[in-house]
Amino acid sequence: QMIYKDGASYRIFRYVPSFLLFGVGNDKQTFRDSSDVYVRVNIRLNQPSTAWVAARTTKSVGGGALDGYRMSLTRNSDGSYSVKASGISPTGQEVIYYNGPLPVSADNATPTWIPLLIVTYQNRVAFFANNRFVNAQENITILGGTVALGVESGTTADFNFFQLRDVSPD
Repeated sequence: QMIYKDGASYRIFRYVPSFLLFGVGNDKQTFRDSSDVYVRVNIRLNQPSTAWVAARTTKSVGGGALDGYRMSLTRNSDGSYSVKASGISPTGQEVIYYNGPLPVSADNATPTWIPLLIVTYQNRVAFFANNRFVNAQENITILGGTVALGVESGTTADFNFFQLRDVSPD
């Protein structure tokens, strides 16, 4: 469980050079040092609020925010859900790839625990919500970093079934 507090709204995995899953992302030709990951988590929101998972994440220059690719889940006041897939550059600029309703499952039911998934590989990123494809991008520029979980102001969120996998072919 994560409860929003000023200065403690996220948990980022620490970068350790000997842990080769998280690369620095300097090689823009062969991508040999890119962070190629599958990061998945189930999120439960019991009240209107927002929680997220992020990949290729680094702290911003001031340290108060995170850069990288983010998949956010929002529970709206009417009980419906929406999702946003975005990229946040080191300069703080956000590019929104998808912002809309939570994709419905095959049985048209909304689960209590909603899975969010981000896959990064070389210069590509793909976003999934509720086990449904949302968006994919190529020629992305953020290639290195770790992963993070977070909440927005006023949020208490439960995170469950966290999975982190290396998707590089090596």
